[in-house]
Amino acid sequence: MRLARRPASHPPDQCQDSAVTYVAIYVVHAFAIKKHFGGSNYG
Repeated sequence: MRLARRPASHPPDQCQDSAVTYVAIYVVHAFAIKKHFGGSNYG
């Protein structure tokens, strides 16, 4: 798999940064859903 090989042009920091961005998007998305469904009623 290509994901297993880490090119020299892409340092590990970029991989972590991508993960942090993904988590941030997930949190915002979850917050939007909770707000849409009335907060405490959902989750």
